[in-house]
Amino acid sequence: MDKRRLFLAESMGMCNGVRRALDIVDRALAAGHAPLYILHEIVHNNFVVECLRRRGVFFVEDPADVPDGACLILSAHGTSPQVRAAAEKRLQIVDATCPLVRKVQQTAFEAEKAGERVILLGHAGHPEVIGILGHCPPGTIELVRGPGDLANLPPDDGRPVRLLTQTTLNADEVAVFQQKLAEVFTDIRLDRAQVCYATRDRQQAVRELAKKVEYMLILGSFHSSNAARLLETARKADVAARQIDTPEELVAGDLAGIRKLGLSAGASVPDELVDRTVARLAEWGFVLSREG
Repeated sequence: MDKRRLFLAESMGMCNGVRRALDIVDRALAAGHAPLYILHEIVHNNFVVECLRRRGVFFVEDPADVPDGACLILSAHGTSPQVRAAAEKRLQIVDATCPLVRKVQQTAFEAEKAGERVILLGHAGHPEVIGILGHCPPGTIELVRGPGDLANLPPDDGRPVRLLTQTTLNADEVAVFQQKLAEVFTDIRLDRAQVCYATRDRQQAVRELAKKVEYMLILGSFHSSNAARLLETARKADVAARQIDTPEELVAGDLAGIRKLGLSAGASVPDELVDRTVARLAEWGFVLSREG
């Protein structure tokens, strides 16, 4: 019988923005900031968050819950200027916002100031979206989830339309939305700060991987937008796929009969989890392969 083969996505796992945010936390801890507080989860990965909790880090949803004078780190997803300004009055603030997210925030601010109509494609309630919305006066950014929301937007009023997106969306779905938007509005301006390069690369790698495997595993916590988009991408490529938070969720019987298995990981997943997953699969006979 042919050996069981494991193929890794060409681009997968923790992105530079996430590594940068975690490096900021490490430096704050090394500098003696204890207790250390982080606004929201630093990144959307349960393993990372629990590791930081064991190191004495506290996660809060409101800066009001942080004692006066303490150090508060703003997560990689960003926050609004209003929240930051209020926190700076009594806390030491360290900003770990991903530079690509910050670019979207700045573009939203500049476009609104220039009199453009700003439309943001994203998930309501996501910390990144909340932070972007906060960079413009309330109600001036129009948030949409997809093409189905276009019918609910006010008609074209002649202003240039600036389309911005949450950085962790499905790149193909963004392209479809852009086409639909062009059917409704005449003057659309796209900023280069759209779906981030790491998200695009990982989605494309999943599409390529789907061509040579019969089943795919996606590593990533279930509240991670980018991991969820990888799962969607795999399934749209007509390959059966499952998302797991940690390798311990797997049992040998889950992969019975699978000979060619693919593995990818979301942009918040640390290398340790990838290595542990590969090791667990090796116990069940899956051999790493780079062949087609």
